[in-house]
Amino acid sequence: SESKSFLNDYSKIRDICGMYSGSESAGVSFLYKYSYLKEEAPIILLDIEIAMDTDNDDKDTDRIDILLFNKKDKSLKFLEGKLYSNNEIRSTTSPKVIKQVKGYNVQIANKREEILTAYSNYINIVNEIFDLDLPRPSTISPETGLYIFDFDSYQLKHDLKEKILPKLKKDLNYLYYIGNPEKIKIHALWDGKNTKCTS
Repeated sequence: SESKSFLNDYSKIRDICGMYSGSESAGVSFLYKYSYLKEEAPIILLDIEIAMDTDNDDKDTDRIDILLFNKKDKSLKFLEGKLYSNNEIRSTTSPKVIKQVKGYNVQIANKREEILTAYSNYINIVNEIFDLDLPRPSTISPETGLYIFDFDSYQLKHDLKEKILPKLKKDLNYLYYIGNPEKIKIHALWDGKNTKCTS
């Protein structure tokens, strides 16, 4: 429900915010250095925790972690961020995250025009408020990327590369992983190129 007083409802607001703050959110937060306020950046973080209504009876909304915007290509790309410790990336058969990402891809395909319109309006507002000249998006990558982070070199070599990634690569075309999310480079994340996985 709508809050009538910040002071009276501060505890409730703090508790609700706490539901969305955790290690995965903290890892995603390192992308804020690629804000749309940095006009020279060709790829920017446009949004996080993007909510989309679903047609599922058991779930009202999907929440996709990251939305990047390539200003040169005028293209949007969604990504799901997962900690290395998250069990959804592991399975003896098919990891749960595969179904999650494929569900997002269906959402993107079904709502392509709606998404482009919403983010064109979003950019119009950002441009007006901050006196920017960001272009409007015209395309969306059809596949949601998977971004895995927060692991050390031993975990990378003996678990991620040997056990986790082979199962994920059977069904997902776009994977990016880096041990230390503080060292993330947005171009590498956009391209899905693991040229340097720092622990």
